[in-house]
Amino acid sequence: MKNNISVFTAALSYAEKGWMLFPAPPGSKKSHVSKKYDPNERNWGMTNDPEQIKQYWQDFPAANVGLPTGSENGFWVCEADTIKGHGVDGIGSLRALEEKHGPLPPTLMAESPSGSLHHYFKLPNDVGIAQRVQRPQEKINHALVFGSQKQGTGNPRATTLSQIIEKSGPSLGGWLRDRRNRRQIPFRFEQCGYVAVRNPAEKRDGSWKIAGVRQVIYAQRDLSLRDQLAAAMDLMRQQPRRKQEDLL
Repeated sequence: MKNNISVFTAALSYAEKGWMLFPAPPGSKKSHVSKKYDPNERNWGMTNDPEQIKQYWQDFPAANVGLPTGSENGFWVCEADTIKGHGVDGIGSLRALEEKHGPLPPTLMAESPSGSLHHYFKLPNDVGIAQRVQRPQEKINHALVFGSQKQGTGNPRATTLSQIIEKSGPSLGGWLRDRRNRRQIPFRFEQCGYVAVRNPAEKRDGSWKIAGVRQVIYAQRDLSLRDQLAAAMDLMRQQPRRKQEDLL
């Protein structure tokens, strides 16, 4: 505990405020203690008992302090992610919201190593706050699963952006159609396990011509290059002819 006396002291000061806390391994967002092994059966072994905190830091002297947000401690955090850390421009999205609705009120803030900004606010009594906003890659994955479930199959071996838009809700569909997000789309597909397949017959950009419109075909990353190409060609053969305005 001598090597981490400042953290231990901070833990006791938080407990004096009535805040629940737990011992967190350095560099992680979890606890050394699980609910299963906590005598009070609390999530993460959280406590504000000074004696329990003292025992924690005797057992885990290098631990950091974890503070649960929400009803446990009466505050919540608005986090704006970065492209560097999470592949999404959350700070830009937050600024756009502030331009539309006004700036966030002054409050305590912190910055993570990736540059993400954390705004700390008191938890209101009469407002529900979601834990997080679903990220685009999660919505894309949901669209893939939704489409395959309707067909009674597993995730498709290959797909296109147009197909994902057809299977997605208005929120994701709007995000995918927004040309400002186009540079992020390959990265989002890769996070879902899909990579772009180049058309060997198209030397310029490797795109595929479907119903007269050039598109990118994404295939499952785990397939061999040969199988990725075969999946892309199968997809082309399966595509019904459509009007150009129905596609991107």
